[in-house]
Amino acid sequence: MSWHLYRTHPSHHMLQKVHNLVPSVTTLMRARYFQVSGNILYLQSECVLATSVFTQARDLFLETGDRLGAGQCSRRLGDLLVMQSNYSEAATIFMDTRAQFIEVGDRVGAAQCSRSLGHILFMQSNYSEATAILTNTRAQFIEIGNHLGATQCSQSMGDILIMQRKYSEATAVLTDARAKFIEIGERSGTAQCSLSLGNILRSQGNYSKATAIVTDSRAQFIEIGDRVGHAECLASLGAILIDQRNYAEANSLLLRARDIFIDIDRAAWVAHCSELLGHCVCARGRPEDLPIDLENRRVSMRETPAVAVILVQRSGRRRG
Repeated sequence: MSWHLYRTHPSHHMLQKVHNLVPSVTTLMRARYFQVSGNILYLQSECVLATSVFTQARDLFLETGDRLGAGQCSRRLGDLLVMQSNYSEAATIFMDTRAQFIEVGDRVGAAQCSRSLGHILFMQSNYSEATAILTNTRAQFIEIGNHLGATQCSQSMGDILIMQRKYSEATAVLTDARAKFIEIGERSGTAQCSLSLGNILRSQGNYSKATAIVTDSRAQFIEIGDRVGHAECLASLGAILIDQRNYAEANSLLLRARDIFIDIDRAAWVAHCSELLGHCVCARGRPEDLPIDLENRRVSMRETPAVAVILVQRSGRRRG
């Protein structure tokens, strides 16, 4: 199966047509089909389905003796666990998979696992260790000529600087990373860097520029079909409006963001949007409209580092 299917964002109908041909092909071709399908589901944030499909692909690759293909599927299963905040399980998978990649001589795969381990440390607020791993991994990517991997490491390091409130350094790192993403045609990375830069501007009280950048990022995410990025931008724009005491518009955006996060099963983000919505309701003097489950969904920065990455400024900026 060609990776062309993955790159062209196929419809469900097209995938079903290809799926109907799967039983008639070789085991290796079936493994590749499930791997491509898993990557499509991963991009669509379909965690449960993607996990099932990647597990099938991994088993088929192992059946054919393709350890590289099996390792690639295992790494993606680790990514899916990270998306669901299962960091300890994900770390175990990444360490095991990195060892497999080293055994088969895949330096890129091994470095990708190291980058993911650094990302987990970042999400757990272990910034010094995360920075050390990401710095080392970026050097590995540069050595093997993988510009995308190196730039992704830089992006994560920029986000760490945001968490440490080193905004000037973070701006420099993320601006450089964004330029490199643009150069290599990585639109998702470009939009992510722009969103982070917009959030830095919000933390500095520069709401007009922040709004412009985040709005542009949102358009990019919509264009490439990234629902997570789209919803994160809506939440960020809602937070900007709260800072400006524009509670009615903020409420509208946050409801839309929360609906998307519910649909793609991002519990931490659902909780955060509910908290911000609760703030809007209270600020408007309508406590009777407060979400019933707000107290159950109230989540702090420390408890939801994934939320903190994008809305970092809420820890240092009082609302209302």
